Amino acid sequence: VEGDNYLLSSINQNAGGWTGGTYWTFIMDRKGRMVWARPAPSRHWTLFAQVSVTGDHILWDEATYWSDFDSGRGSTVHRTYLDEEIEEIATPGLHHAFIELPDGTLVWGAAQGFFTGDETLKTVAPDGTRSTLWSCEDWLSSIGESGSCGSNTLRWDALTDTFLFSLYTVETVVEIDAKTGNANRWFGHVNGSWGFDPVESAFWWQHGGYYTDARTFLTSSKNVDGGDETVIREYTLDEEREVLVEVWNFGLGEGVYGETMGEAHRLPGGNTLHNYGDEVRL
Repeated sequence: VEGDNYLLSSINQNAGGWTGGTYWTFIMDRKGRMVWARPAPSRHWTLFAQVSVTGDHILWDEATYWSDFDSGRGSTVHRTYLDEEIEEIATPGLHHAFIELPDGTLVWGAAQGFFTGDETLKTVAPDGTRSTLWSCEDWLSSIGESGSCGSNTLRWDALTDTFLFSLYTVETVVEIDAKTGNANRWFGHVNGSWGFDPVESAFWWQHGGYYTDARTFLTSSKNVDGGDETVIREYTLDEEREVLVEVWNFGLGEGVYGETMGEAHRLPGGNTLHNYGDEVRL
């Protein structure tokens, strides 16, 4: 929570990765003390709790994709004043990330099946209008690729009005125009991806990639393909060569590994917060 000494996040009360357990949305103070928490019902998943764009309430996700194996048909997002619910919004197909735009529109990665089929970017406006902005399957076909479509994080960049949509199944982050739904460029490991300099700085199993205020690209990543450490990599964008040039990394040689999830956040004071996902470490 910017401007305050609190952290809003979620956690599974069970150890052991992505299966089972009850998810909690929680608020922690600067000393690591829990000051508020609430569980998601029926072992549904909460992964991307966030403060609303208005700053006066929170949003938390209740995803049924992994608990009910229903392709996320019952997934919803809740608006709440902590313990007082404002509204519950249907977000079918939601299984990982969602975001709120400045006008209150919700955007999420929507699965079309359980580990099968397409994944799309869907939106719902405050007045209830719904639309489909982008199709992963169509995009892969357009660049001569095939494979499964599965996302893990979604960010919106205000300066360019684009989404950065992270697809873990093809280890690539796609920049998508928020108005047209066109894929402008992509970073990773499919046809037409930008390169990496040096080559060994490539990200793998990436989570949470976004543009910082300094216009660098920051992401959490495995150290190498099939690696055993979760690290941070930061790059400048060489537009002329279409290359991500690594300027900083953190975690190499530390031996800390989170099998799933993980995000890096550049804080207003210049520090970087690294969430190691199911390693349950900040």
